Amino acid sequence: MERAGPASGVISFEEFEVDFRSGELRRHGERIKLQEQPFQILQILLERPGELVTREELRKRVWPADTFVDFDHGLYSAMARLREALSDSAEEPRFIETRARRGYRFIGSVNKTVVAKPRNPASDPEFVSAIDEREAATRVTQVVQQPPAPRKARQPLPWIILALVILAGSAAWKFLGRVGESAARKTVTFRRLTDFVGLEEFPAISPDGKSVAFTADVSGTRHIWVRLLAGGEPLQITRDIGEHLYPRWSPDSAFLIFYSPPQTGETQGTISEVSALGGTPHRLASSIGGGDVSHDGKKLAFFRLNDNRMELVVADRDGSNLRVLSRLTSNFRYLYPRWSPDDRWIAYQQVSLLWMDDIFLASTNNGENRQVTREGVLMSGLAWAPDASGIVYSSARGSTILYLPTMHLWLTRLDGSEPRQLTYGEDSDANPDLDSLGRVFASRMHRQFDIWKYPVDSDGASNVNRGVRITQQTGQVQTPTVSPKDRELAYLSDSGGHGNLWITRLHDGERRQITYEQNPTVTMGVPVWSPDGRNIVFVSTRNTSNWAALSLWLVNPDGSNLRNIVKEVAGWANWSVDGHWLYYTAREGDVFQILKVAIDGGTPTTVRNDNAWSSAITADGSTLYYVVPLQNVTGVFDYEIRAARPEGGRSRLLARIPGGLVPDWQVVQPVLSHDGKWLALLLNDGPGTNVWVLSTSDGKQRRMTDFGTHRVFIARRLSWSSDDRFLFAAVGTGDADVVQLDALLP
Repeated sequence: MERAGPASGVISFEEFEVDFRSGELRRHGERIKLQEQPFQILQILLERPGELVTREELRKRVWPADTFVDFDHGLYSAMARLREALSDSAEEPRFIETRARRGYRFIGSVNKTVVAKPRNPASDPEFVSAIDEREAATRVTQVVQQPPAPRKARQPLPWIILALVILAGSAAWKFLGRVGESAARKTVTFRRLTDFVGLEEFPAISPDGKSVAFTADVSGTRHIWVRLLAGGEPLQITRDIGEHLYPRWSPDSAFLIFYSPPQTGETQGTISEVSALGGTPHRLASSIGGGDVSHDGKKLAFFRLNDNRMELVVADRDGSNLRVLSRLTSNFRYLYPRWSPDDRWIAYQQVSLLWMDDIFLASTNNGENRQVTREGVLMSGLAWAPDASGIVYSSARGSTILYLPTMHLWLTRLDGSEPRQLTYGEDSDANPDLDSLGRVFASRMHRQFDIWKYPVDSDGASNVNRGVRITQQTGQVQTPTVSPKDRELAYLSDSGGHGNLWITRLHDGERRQITYEQNPTVTMGVPVWSPDGRNIVFVSTRNTSNWAALSLWLVNPDGSNLRNIVKEVAGWANWSVDGHWLYYTAREGDVFQILKVAIDGGTPTTVRNDNAWSSAITADGSTLYYVVPLQNVTGVFDYEIRAARPEGGRSRLLARIPGGLVPDWQVVQPVLSHDGKWLALLLNDGPGTNVWVLSTSDGKQRRMTDFGTHRVFIARRLSWSSDDRFLFAAVGTGDADVVQLDALLP
C-alpha cells in the first residue's frame, strides 16, 4: 500500500478525493459535506494508511482541551458522521477499520497524491471552507430532482435537422406542457442556525422573519434563547430558576411567551411573557403545557386542568377572560396548540400513553374537534402551512425501531389526501415551525447508542467510570437482554437498515443476526430472554397497521421457530422463572390488564385487572410487582409501583413515580433482580436519564449512574447480570441543533 506521508494536496481512494488545501471531500467530483472534526480524523488516518491511529492520538490532536467523557462522545459521533460520508460501515468496513478499545486504521487503497490546484472562491459558488463549520452550514445545498447535466452533442446530419424541423410543431405542445414541471424543480437549502453542545429544541421563527427563538440546555437547565438569522451570537432571554420551554412570538416580534413546568407541590405550570431582548418575565396564566398567540395578537390558546378535566381554553392576551373551547378526556396529554393563519382553528397534538399520537383541530367558533392524522405512532410537534391548506408535523412513521425512533417531517393536507414525507435520513427532525414564506425551522438531532455494562456496587459517578462498552455501533442499539449465565446478549439493532434482533457473545464480541425483517412498515422492539435460555420474546407490528396493534413474537436464540404467540395488542413481556409462562400487558377498553399464557399455547389467564401493566414476578412466584398509571391531573401521567400476591391478591403501594421523571418517549418498566431485592428502572434527573434501583422491601430509591451534565438517553429496559452485580443498558448520547430548510414544501 502506498504511504501517503503528511496529508497535503489531494489524496484519492476509490471514488473519493480529499483536498486538504480547500478542506473538501469529493465523490466522483461532487463535494460532500463533512464537518471539521470528522475531516480532521480522516486527514490523520490518511497520513498513515494501513497503520493504527490510537484513540489517545486522536484525543490530543482533535480534542486537546476536552475531558475524557466529552472526547468519548465526540469521537464516536465524529466517526459516525465520517463513515456516513464515506458510505462505510463499522461492521463491514471498506475504508476505516475499528480496533476495539485501541483506535482506527485506514484500510482503503490510496491511489495517488497530487498537488491541488488552488480554487478561486470568486469564480466557484460552491467553494466552502471546511475549517469554518458555521459558515459551511449556511452554504450547503441539497438539490431536489436536479436534471442531469447536458452532454455535448455531435454535429447532426442534415436529414436529422430536417426531421427535427418537421417534428417541431407537434413537439411544441408537449414542450409547453412540461414547462410547469421543470419550473417545479426546486433546490432545498439547508442551514444550521445553532452550534451549542447539547440540545437546542422548539424553534419559533419571528413573524418579521428576522429571528428564531429556541430552548437550549447550555447550563444543564433549559432556557429561552434568540438568534438573529443575519448572524451573531445567540442571546439568552430567560435566566431565572427552573426550566423554560416552548417559546412563541407575539405578532409584532417584540415579545415571547413560554412555558415553565410546575415546581414541587404544584399541579400546573405557568405561561409567562418576556421581552424579545430579555428582562423580567411576567406571569400570564396557569397551564399544563405551552401556549400560542393568535395572529391578530389579541388571544392566547393553551391547555389547563380544571376539576380533574383537561380543557383547551382561549383567553385575552393578558390571560384574562378565559373561554373554554373544548373539554377533553384526561386519558391523553395535549401539546403544541397552534393557531391557523386565519385564526379559525387551533391545531394540537394528542399524546397517548402508548405513543399512539395524532393531530386534531378545534374550531375557534364552536370548539368542534376534528381529527387530522391517523398516524398511531410517536409524534413531536406541528406547524401550519402558510396558506392554511395543511400541517407539517414530526412523526416516527416509517421507523423500524420503537425506542428511540427516528422522526421525520411530514405534510398532511386538510383535504384528506395521503401525507407526504418531507425529510429523510438517519437524523431526527422535530418541533417544526414555518414562516409566511414557507421556510421550515426544526430541531435536528443526531444520536448514537451503544450497550454498556455498569457495576452497581458504588456511587453513580464511580459506576459510570467503571462501565464497559459491549457494542461498537454507529446507529441504533436498544434494549439489551442477557442470557442465562451471562454468555450472550440479545438486543435490537438497525444495522442493515431495519430493526432486527442480534446476539453478541460476551467473551469475544462475535455477533449474529437472528431475525431478518425487511418490511419498512414493520417496527420491532424490547427483546426479553427466557430464564431457561430457550426463547426470546419481542414486540412487533408485523401483520398489523401501526403502534396501536403491537403483538408478541417468540424466536429461538439460533433464529429458528419464529412464531406469533399473542396476536392481540400486547406488550411489557416478562417470564416466569421456569420459562414456561409469559406475562404481558393488554388493554380492555381504557383499563390495562396483566395476563399470562403458556408458551405452548392455550387460553390466557388474567392476573391483574386493576389498570396494571409492566409486571415482574419473584423467583418463587409469591410476589408480583407491577405499575399503575394514574389519572392525568398535572399534564403528565404519574405512576405507582405496587406489589401483590398473584393472582388477584390485595396489593400494597411500594413507590410513587412523578411523571416529570419519566421521558416522553418511554414508560416505567421496572426489571427485578434475580434475588428479588431490587427493581431497576430509568428516570430523568437533571439533563438526562439515569439508572435507578428501588428496594422491594421499603421502596427507597438509589441512583446507580451519574452522567453529570451530559444529555444521555437510555432506552426503555435494563437487564441484570446473573449475579446481580451488573446492569446492562443501551446508552445514547445526542446533539440537536436548530436548522432552516428553504423550499422544502412542495
